[in-house]
Amino acid sequence: MRIFSYEELDELGEGLIRQYLGKEAERTCCVDIEGFVTDFLKLPLLYRSLPRRTATRSASLRMA
Repeated sequence: MRIFSYEELDELGEGLIRQYLGKEAERTCCVDIEGFVTDFLKLPLLYRSLPRRTATRSASLRMA
């Protein structure tokens, strides 16, 4: 399996977003991520709730 560098992943992601946005790519700074994933990539989105204790702990770890 090939491993991509951060730069390669960034370039690949930008290219996909530009294809998704089409002509609007040059004029917009926002992307509908849900639309990109479901409409363009044809992937399902799955949402999960985090228990309050886990969410609070994760937030405090990010601040540390």
